[in-house]
Amino acid sequence: MTTIIEGKKIQEKILAELMGNVVKLKNEKGVTPGLALIMINGEDPLAKVNYRLHTSLAEALHFNVFESILPAGSSEEEVVSVINQYNEDDQVHGILVLLPLPENISIQNLINAIHPDKELEGFHPENASRLFPTSNQSIKYPMCVPTAVHKVLDSLEEQYKQANYVVAIDKELEETNVIANMVARIGTVTMAPKEAKSIKIINMEAEDIIVHCKEADVLVISTQKPQIVTKEWVKPGACVIDFNPIPAGFKPHPSIEGQFIPILKGGVNVESVQETAKYIAPVPGGVGPVMLGVLMNNVYLAALKALSSKQLVQS
Repeated sequence: MTTIIEGKKIQEKILAELMGNVVKLKNEKGVTPGLALIMINGEDPLAKVNYRLHTSLAEALHFNVFESILPAGSSEEEVVSVINQYNEDDQVHGILVLLPLPENISIQNLINAIHPDKELEGFHPENASRLFPTSNQSIKYPMCVPTAVHKVLDSLEEQYKQANYVVAIDKELEETNVIANMVARIGTVTMAPKEAKSIKIINMEAEDIIVHCKEADVLVISTQKPQIVTKEWVKPGACVIDFNPIPAGFKPHPSIEGQFIPILKGGVNVESVQETAKYIAPVPGGVGPVMLGVLMNNVYLAALKALSSKQLVQS
């Protein structure tokens, strides 16, 4: 029988511990974690959903939330100016720019503009380089994607640690999306446990893609093609982790009359894959909530780091 992995339950465990740490930090040190969220107000409905998810969760954790919603047509220089303001604000411990961005704005330039101590996802070059085996510096904050996968795998049996890992990613996604490329090339290595037998990255357009995917004990899918992965791709007893939410229309909002929310699908056809996989982390509801929980914990870690740096300067 297939188990659908509920990311919300894993997130709840992360947040329960985090809430206790946040309360302790505020009561003992007088510090409240501060998160700055920046969004370009375009037409993408998924961006608006992500924005609400981030703000509501940060507020539920009693963070200080700083919101900057910039108008469509904003220039890169205007976004960088907002980032610089937050870089200088001691109440802001973490800065997050929500995707997607307009074509005239480079995500590389924005990531580099964020102070490394306030970049939460592990993408700033100074932070990412700490993952290299040759680095003699400790990691500031866990990279969100591989850490979320770790959290998912920690909830499963030991057999999925000593396993063969296959990450299948769209070639176009890897070539055009620098974050997807970084996660695939750097994050994947840290995604699998040290006990893993093998780690393979394969592009979804490969002729023998199904053969490679069927070798996986843990199969990670990152694609913009809805429900392309069926039971024929999956080894019996495997764990399948789906990543990318793909908008597939709209449905009425369950509680707000007259409003609509996007219907999201993943690259995995859950109904089909249930016939072979033992575990499925679907889209939506699988690894996404876990990544959000890890991100919020990184805001807390950034607040701790800022406090430690301040005490060091004062001593």
